[in-house]
Amino acid sequence: VQHIGQLEYEAGRKAGQRLIEAGLKVGYCLRVEDNVALTDRCLGFAGAIEAAENVTFGGVYDVPRDNGMQFLQVVEDAVNEEGDWEGVGLLFTGPIQPALYVQGRHQRLILATFDVRDDLFEPLDSGRLLFTVDQQQYLQGSVPVYLLTYAAQTKQTLLNTALETGPELVYFSPPQALRTCEETEFAVCTKVPQENYHYIAKHWKIWSYCAIALQGFA
Repeated sequence: VQHIGQLEYEAGRKAGQRLIEAGLKVGYCLRVEDNVALTDRCLGFAGAIEAAENVTFGGVYDVPRDNGMQFLQVVEDAVNEEGDWEGVGLLFTGPIQPALYVQGRHQRLILATFDVRDDLFEPLDSGRLLFTVDQQQYLQGSVPVYLLTYAAQTKQTLLNTALETGPELVYFSPPQALRTCEETEFAVCTKVPQENYHYIAKHWKIWSYCAIALQGFA
């Protein structure tokens, strides 16, 4: 009935635009499996590159999830050059360690990935990972419950088939208070202070009283 999350083509396109801003000259899209979502991400990435000047799309490559040496072989065969790989960027989905292994051999390689996980926090904060693309997995899990309950009770559904919770680019790890909040399934969270929408600053109150007095006198 509805898709809750990001539109994958748009996520890939937005990631590509940011990589280009960071100095991308040749971009490669890596998939850990051949499915529609990952293919759409790569298509969006390619679209951003094609719309830019002096940037080349190097293609889409399938890489293993858990074999750093094979991952390295696939990427080095694709790039096919020595050195630090200045201007070369990888947009990928899957474990971060194989990509960091490649970056260890080619220091100027730019990395970007998808989703928010604990293993991405250190690479984000150290600058080895430029960003990750977030689509708020908590909302992806909770919002469908509300929508399905509403549909079951009212026999009605929303007309829009996609409710977009992303993409947003994340550059730093979340603060510890937020991590604790999520790890306890949102049971222990920082309280948001109540905002008084009727608050008027003291100087505006004084001015108002004076204006009312003048109006009354007149």
